Order: sequence, then structure tokens, then C-alpha cells
Amino acid sequence: MRKFLFLLLTGIAFSAFAGNAGSVNYVATIDLTKVENDRVKVVIEMPAVATETAIYCLPKIVPGTYSIYDFGRFVAEFKAFDENGNPLKIEPLDANRIKIYNATTLHKIEYWVDDTYDMTQDNPIFEPAGTNIAADNFMINTFGFIGYLDGMKENDYQLSIKHPAGFYGTTPLKSVSSTNGIDTYRLDDYDHLADSP
Repeated sequence: MRKFLFLLLTGIAFSAFAGNAGSVNYVATIDLTKVENDRVKVVIEMPAVATETAIYCLPKIVPGTYSIYDFGRFVAEFKAFDENGNPLKIEPLDANRIKIYNATTLHKIEYWVDDTYDMTQDNPIFEPAGTNIAADNFMINTFGFIGYLDGMKENDYQLSIKHPAGFYGTTPLKSVSSTNGIDTYRLDDYDHLADSP
């Protein structure tokens, strides 16, 4: 059986980026090559912030289901850094929001994401809206992996998926770049990033 990964990103507007080689605000990477205990690492280079604090948000509900799922509960080891790699102070506000201090110096965040298919918590996630991280396949509903800064939901994204050799992504999107083990997509804002069937 051929190995595969799912990218459920149907309906995402893509044509706006045709031929656009300009910079993007969020540069996100999901690394499927280093799975640890059904978790993968997410690293996001962040847009410039003009305020002393910023709040990173993960979705509470899923478009189309309108059920409260609190995807922030699947995030662990959240860290924020300045451009020199120095850690910034953070403060969890609730299940889905993390405050970042000294945000004018914010450069990137990183954290680990657990999948929802193997969850043992209350309030299970409806499987088509969930995420799976397994040795032979991945199901990536992007809202289960990536969030946004409060007030900066309209900023654009570059999403790169690092995957093991022999894996391929199934998605209606055309990648802007597909090199050995990395597929990259450009998306015009968070709603388009999170738009899934």
C-alpha cells in the first residue's frame, strides 16, 4: 500500500498568488519527518507586530460543524522567540489563546501538535474535521495545526509541508514549489487556510 498524506484544503483561493513572488506575513512549516508520540512540530515565522503584547489564537470551532472543539488543547510546548533566538515570555489565557510579551521583537513561534484521532479527552472531534498523525498516513486539516495573531487574521500565509520520502500530498491546490520532500502553498488569509470540506 502506497504511503500518503491528506491535505484537506479544498476551496482555498489560490489564483491571487499566481506569479507573486513577494514576501508573505506568516511562513508556516509542518514537519512530518519527525513524528514523536503521534505529534508533529509546527514552526511559524510571524508578521511584524506593533504592540507590546500579542495573542496567538487557535480555533475554538470548525467551519461547517459549528461545534466547540478547542483545538488549542492539542498544542504542547509552545515557545516564542525573537530574531536572535531568545525566548519571549508567554502566558496561556485559555484553551485556545496564548499571550506573547515583548511582541515587537517576535520573530517565530514553535510548538508540537497532537492528533485528534487518538484523543482520550472528553468532547471528541468529528473525524472529518480532525487530524491524524500515523506512521503510514497523515490527515491535515490545517486549522488543527495553525492559528493566527489576534487582529492579524487577514494576513497571508506560506505553508510548507515537509514529508518523508515516498509520501505525496492529495489536495486540489497546486503547490508553488515542490522539491524533494517539501511541498509549499500560498494562501491569502487565515480563512482560506482553514477552509476545508
